[in-house]
Amino acid sequence: MIKLIKRTILSALFISIHTAPSFSENIDDLENLVVTATKTSVAKDNITAPITILSSEDIALSGANNLAELLRFVGGIDISMNGGPGQLTSLFLQGSNSNHVLVLLDGVAINDSATGVAAIQNINPDFIDKIEIVKAPRTSLYGSHAIGGVINIFTKKNNGNNLETTLTTGSDNMKNINLMASRNKENMTSGLQWSHYQTDGFPTKVNSTIDNGYDNNSLHGYFQIKDTHKIIKTSIWSSSGTTEYMDFFLSPISQDFDNLVSAINVINPINNLWSSSLNLNSSKDKIDQNYSADFNHSKKLSLEWQNTVQWNPSNELIIGYIHEKEDFNASNYELVVDTEVSSDAVYLENLTLLDKHQLLMAVRLNNKEKIQDQTTWNLEYGYKVNTSIKFIANLGKAIRDPSNFDLYGFGGNQTLIPEVSNNKSIGIQYSPEGLSRIELRFYENKINELIAFNYSDFKLYNIEEALIQGFDLQFSTLIMKWEFNVNATLQEADNLTNQSRLLRRPKSSIGIGLRRNFGKLDLNLNMAKNSSRIDFGNVKLHPYLIGNIVMRYRMNDRLSFKAALNNFADEEYTLANGYKTETRKIFVGFNYRPSL
Repeated sequence: MIKLIKRTILSALFISIHTAPSFSENIDDLENLVVTATKTSVAKDNITAPITILSSEDIALSGANNLAELLRFVGGIDISMNGGPGQLTSLFLQGSNSNHVLVLLDGVAINDSATGVAAIQNINPDFIDKIEIVKAPRTSLYGSHAIGGVINIFTKKNNGNNLETTLTTGSDNMKNINLMASRNKENMTSGLQWSHYQTDGFPTKVNSTIDNGYDNNSLHGYFQIKDTHKIIKTSIWSSSGTTEYMDFFLSPISQDFDNLVSAINVINPINNLWSSSLNLNSSKDKIDQNYSADFNHSKKLSLEWQNTVQWNPSNELIIGYIHEKEDFNASNYELVVDTEVSSDAVYLENLTLLDKHQLLMAVRLNNKEKIQDQTTWNLEYGYKVNTSIKFIANLGKAIRDPSNFDLYGFGGNQTLIPEVSNNKSIGIQYSPEGLSRIELRFYENKINELIAFNYSDFKLYNIEEALIQGFDLQFSTLIMKWEFNVNATLQEADNLTNQSRLLRRPKSSIGIGLRRNFGKLDLNLNMAKNSSRIDFGNVKLHPYLIGNIVMRYRMNDRLSFKAALNNFADEEYTLANGYKTETRKIFVGFNYRPSL
């Protein structure tokens, strides 16, 4: 409780900013703006990278209780979970490794320093307003880990004076309480959100009969002040709780987790053509074992100075400098690690929008202590044949720096160099009148210097390479008032070193979404089907089909009720060998916004 109070106070003190107006924001539909692909607001139709956007309605009607459950219905994303809520989760984006996907929370990277993987299982969907997914390398803008792409999570920030309460309960004795308040007065906007999620869970291991529970207390606060010269805004998000799981001998144990992200951003429009922003970001990740002295603690502090210049009506130039400092200390099986490292980087990006032509050029120069420096880049081109058809071609080089466990953990090797990706894709977008969108892309990602164990001396080396090739299809339309969405992926993800398939990645997957509004009633159906996969020990994981049905009834503008039936077919499936997955579950709840 003391920790929660401290963070509540911090949420009222931190100050940050929202993206500065740019030449690409001169459109009326602000919801059609995309930030993640370019680090500046650009209309979706002017983006040359493959993107997927999940709106607030997509999230509210998903039936998901955590971010991992939400993302498993997105095309090109494969999820692997070691059990149920709160358990270790891996995310594969277009066949890349889970530590090849950069996850941002309001623009702040949350991948930990230990493994390079983000704890997405601890992010409550009640806090999320929108998600932007870029399915292309973005190391040139964001640094290490963005080999497979970037997932940027935007938290809720209500405008106006509002109170909101959400209560949900359901299977496995799940309870979720969510409270949110926001206030808008003249040039100041502020808000505070808190939630408590708790579940008894279910046995995570195949041979266990003991339920593994999970509880999570999350807090989000923001404050913004705006005057004629600048905008200042702060945000803070924290998530802490306990995850129960089973050890190798099927004995119940648990660990405490603590994730924290804070940001202070200040933007100053110099004139109509030039704006400058200063961003101070901090992230912390802590895991403490309750049945041993083992722990992993990491924190990162970054200072970024970004300048956006519209140097002519068709070109926007982004120049940035980033200084980062990482601290990591851990104790695992009596192996102690205590290290810190700093890095500097300069990035340059130019966006050109000229008649039928769209061009993005970006480059990043890195200088990180103890790591071999690598220059990364992106080159992307789009050509609009007419108002309905656009061709796109992308090239890029991206890297993943060795994690602290790679360097100093069991089998660690301090001579490791970054993993290097060379990515290319081509695609076509077709948007005829009356049809929302069809997009087909071919992508190829060759990754060299992959870090792997050499079992002759049980030490890590840059000894493997992988090749990922695939087709990604996105289709959406409106049929008799039903919103109909289909995504499909065909891919070969191969380890070229030992001529095997990359683990836990299906060769084919398809997702279907159906949604319709019947006056006060909203109905949403999501389904996903994945082909077989290979797991550790050459174990074959069988194909599966899962689906969620969600109904929401809006009694009036202030009160609504929602019911979700997850895995409605009660499919038995495996995401990680030896671990169970959720059977059919039902959840019900309500949302209430009192009048003020």
